This record gives sequence, C-alpha cells and structure tokens, in this order.
Amino acid sequence: MIIHTAEYRAEIKPKSFLALLCIADKTDYIDKKSGCISKYTINYKDLGFSIITILAILKPNITAEILDYKNIRTIDIMKCYIKIQVNYSNLFDTKCRCELLYNGEENLIEYYFNRARDQTSEYIPTFEKFHLHRVDYAIDLILPSQDYINNYVRMFSKAGLNKYFKSGGNYSTSISEHTKSYNYNFYAKGKERENTQIKELFKYGVSNITKQEIKNTENTFRIEIQCQKSKLKRIENKGKPLINFTTSRDLILSDIQQKFWTGSCYKLEYLRDNVIPNVFKSRTKIKNALNLIQYISQNNHTVRQAIKNAEAITGITSQTAKNTLNEIHKYRGTDGFYTCIIPLTVRANISYLPDIVPMIENKFNEQILRLQTIK
Repeated sequence: MIIHTAEYRAEIKPKSFLALLCIADKTDYIDKKSGCISKYTINYKDLGFSIITILAILKPNITAEILDYKNIRTIDIMKCYIKIQVNYSNLFDTKCRCELLYNGEENLIEYYFNRARDQTSEYIPTFEKFHLHRVDYAIDLILPSQDYINNYVRMFSKAGLNKYFKSGGNYSTSISEHTKSYNYNFYAKGKERENTQIKELFKYGVSNITKQEIKNTENTFRIEIQCQKSKLKRIENKGKPLINFTTSRDLILSDIQQKFWTGSCYKLEYLRDNVIPNVFKSRTKIKNALNLIQYISQNNHTVRQAIKNAEAITGITSQTAKNTLNEIHKYRGTDGFYTCIIPLTVRANISYLPDIVPMIENKFNEQILRLQTIK
C-alpha cells in the first residue's frame, strides 16, 4: 500500500446530475436548511471507482417539499458537482500500477480512468474535466498483536506537538490530526473495517465488508496522510509528482520524524534506571528529566503539555524542558535507535516497543523491490 486512494472533482450540468441520480443507490445527506443534496454509490468498486458522489446546490427559493430528490428539476439547481474516489489498486492492473508509481507515468491515469468511466455512465465527465482534490498516502505495517498497535497509537497521541492532534478519531484504537490542508490518521485497520461494517449494517442493512476482509486485516496498523488540494499544491511546487512511490515515502517519513518523538519505547522503570542516568550526570537534571517523563506517562498528559507546564512540574522553563526531552530522545539504546520519551504503561503486556521509523523504511524498501521485480 503506497497510494491508497485519490479524489477527483468536476462540475457537471444539472441534466447530468439528474441522470446520475438513477445510479446513486445511497443517500449521503439532504440538508433542507442549506439547500444541498448529496447521494453516492459504491456499485463500481471493482472498476476502481470506490465511491461516486454527486452533489447539488439548489436555488434559495426552493421549498422544503421539492428537496425530495425525486421531484428536483433542472431549473431548481444552481450548481452541481461530482466527486469520484479512485482506488488505484482496482483501477490499474499490477504492471501499469508499477509503471505509475515507479516511473511516474501519470498519463496512465487518464487512460484507465476513462476506461472505467465508459463502463459506468456517459453522464460522468471524462478525465480531463476533473481536477485532483485529495490524495491519500498510506502504508500498512503488520504487527505481532493488537497490543502493539494500541501502544503505538498511545505513543503518537502523546507525542503530537500540534494542537490539532487528538486521540479518539474516527476509528477504534485510532488517533488523527485534522487541518485545512491535511488529515493524518493512525489506526488499527481490522478495527476500522469491523466498525465500518457495523455502521453500514445498521444504516443500510447490508455491507460490502466481509468477515474474511476483517480477519485479513487483523494486527494491521495503518499510517495514512490525506493531502488536500492546498498541500498537494505545495508538493507540486517542489517539483514532485503527486502519484509516485518516492513522494509517498518521503512525505510519510518526513512528517513522522518532524512531528513526533519517535524512538524505541520502554517502561518508566527502564528509562529511570538505564537511560536518564546515562544522559545526565547532575542530580538536578536527572530529577527534572524524571519529573517530566513521569508527567508524560500519566493518562491524558502529552509531551506538548509537559513542555508548556514545565515550570509547574519541575521548576524549569519550557525551553529547558524541551532541551531536556531532546537529550533523552537522542540517546541511542542497545538496539541502536533513538529513545522514545513516552513510557509504556504499567499495564502494557510488552516491555519494549521498537522504533517505528526503521519499520516504515523497511516496508517501503520491500515495496520498491517488488515494483522493480514486476517491472
């Protein structure tokens, strides 16, 4: 998994919107207050179009009764759009997908997009009418157990320095960061599939997610960054192709290393006895460091809070606290990797959690070897 999905958007004519209502099998929302109606379909997942959404903005004078989509006329519509979520794994065959990701042959997208479009509806615009609105870069790590995923989720939730970063996102055992330009998600893929299946069964009485799919994603930890149009523009301005293996790898790795205090995780006792005394020689510095780490180890406390409240915690400035945590982080343990400043919980069934950065690098190296072999 390198490029998970991408979302393309285009404006369509009211006539096309009404025609596409015939293939849209689920109502997303009908907002009578704002005058918007949105419907979507997942009938074409096998072709590579995971979700097709059509959206109409109705004229202000339209009454609530007409908002029943079956009664909408072309003259009632002010503007309408189509959004197509493309799954590249289904859109391309394996060899062409490798050409796209490895060599940046983006012209392949237009050919395969239009081929899939020809099997759906003539009212869907051809590829050149669409603009790329979002790309989801993702990588899946297969971990020994759910306990490992839970501890990585906890580590990232405590390590995030951005105030927009929060735990308890859209999925069980997940965390997410949402801004206007990107969404960052860390989650247990199996749990997400299971929760989505439950929601679809409750809402529609049927789900495309099978028990086998859920079983196949057990112990899978997904790291995903959803880049909106503004972030995609910044990537393009650096001269990087958007749908490309190297872009995906560099983006995920750089963001993780810049945003989080990644490293090998240990329990508090190990940090107290084997790390902090090797980093600092002064009793005062050891005490300050231990106070900060103990604070971070408590529920609902983050690294950001520890730095902000350093004076109340241990009587030092925020900058000194940040420098102290940096010194601990730079310490390389017996495994040769940096040390994570977030201790494992007392209840954790493991006493050591490997640094996730080398794991991501190894996974990308495996992927590129596969691409080269197929190519």
